[in-house]
Amino acid sequence: MSQIAAVTMENIVRLANDSGFSQSTNAGEITCMRQSTTGYIMVGVDIYSQLFVYRLSTSRDTYFQTGTLLATHLVVNLLEYCMLKGYDWFDVLLCVRPGYIDSICDWFSDSFTKQPLSIQQVYFNKFLAVKASLYRRLMYGQAKTGDCIARLNLNSMATCIISVLRPSILGHQEKGPGEKLTTLLRSNKTETDLSNILSLLKTSDYYVVEAAMLQSMQQLLQWVADLALYLLALLPSQHSQKTEYPGCGLLNDVNAIHSLRELLVLIRLWGLINPNCLPCFTTTSDNLDTIGLLFKLLTKALHSCNAEADESLLDECCLLSSQVLIPSIDLGVGSRELSSANLSSQLQPYHLEYGIVPAQSAKYETVPIEITIHSSQKLDSVRKVFLGSSPSVSVKKCSRCNCSSALGITTRSAVTRMWDQHWLKSCICGGHWRKATDEVS
Repeated sequence: MSQIAAVTMENIVRLANDSGFSQSTNAGEITCMRQSTTGYIMVGVDIYSQLFVYRLSTSRDTYFQTGTLLATHLVVNLLEYCMLKGYDWFDVLLCVRPGYIDSICDWFSDSFTKQPLSIQQVYFNKFLAVKASLYRRLMYGQAKTGDCIARLNLNSMATCIISVLRPSILGHQEKGPGEKLTTLLRSNKTETDLSNILSLLKTSDYYVVEAAMLQSMQQLLQWVADLALYLLALLPSQHSQKTEYPGCGLLNDVNAIHSLRELLVLIRLWGLINPNCLPCFTTTSDNLDTIGLLFKLLTKALHSCNAEADESLLDECCLLSSQVLIPSIDLGVGSRELSSANLSSQLQPYHLEYGIVPAQSAKYETVPIEITIHSSQKLDSVRKVFLGSSPSVSVKKCSRCNCSSALGITTRSAVTRMWDQHWLKSCICGGHWRKATDEVS
């Protein structure tokens, strides 16, 4: 049994060293111990209120630490078990050596894609959250973490937004409005003109939405449009400089591009019902149809997905920054405490103090991208609204990605209430919420 971390829960003895960790006295008699779900972690509390975390040595631990093929298969099985049963997989992360995370993620992805489509649809968000937490422990995993979180956000929003569609005539129908829209767009995947797509739709199915409900969804629709603009604007830089930006891997995902095209069609349609729900853009020309332009470029990007980008597409994407202001997308790729890539590279055991973030676990220093507009305000990662530089409302923070979300905001419609309650117990990344204080924020 090897010690992973020791946390002083009360200020009995505190001696700071140069590295910023707090050293405590030797452990007293352990009064209570509990084992984690997977059996790899044991947590104990001694008579001095010190919390100790131990990695348990088992007959399979030799394989677990060596990074062999059998070890990779074992880790993937444990992650799948946690994903299916709804358990937290954090104890597995503590035992995985960073050098083997890439192979674990590859094996995990291959295993997931072999499952039936119905299983993949049910557990897709959880699958992305597990992959994001693995990549977050890598010093170079910022871009892939952003890809997973962006895809998770997009899939969740698409499910929530399309769920409000209702058929104009109640009765037995083979396909609902959402399925009809998906079928239409995928059968016309070469059509770049949004107006032609709208002319093919039976629009009465998509108008059965209350105007007030659309208004409450404006922040989510804005985020979808901003994401599409962000991805396309960075495509030339990613192509010429071979630089990976967080989230930009979505342009290599056919299903993600299809989801963006479907949502842009709905945004244009719903704008006819309530113009106040439309995303807002700062453009250099009043005549620029930003939604139509994004749909056109996404359709072209769909043709070159997983292949060499078309030169005409790159040229048009280069002009985006001169036509409209490009927003910066906060995908929550940072990390804190034991989820930190910096801390995972340190020698164990870690000596921590309750309520105080160790200096070695500082989050990623995200460098603002030149062509994007960076805001210093805090973003509500759930509702996608800015809370200000110094929020006047109580804020909760994720214990893993350090994203913020406001407490006690009254929801305005059934769909936004459903969205808020979906992330009530945990963050989008899968981490637990904690109330933010000056000490830990």
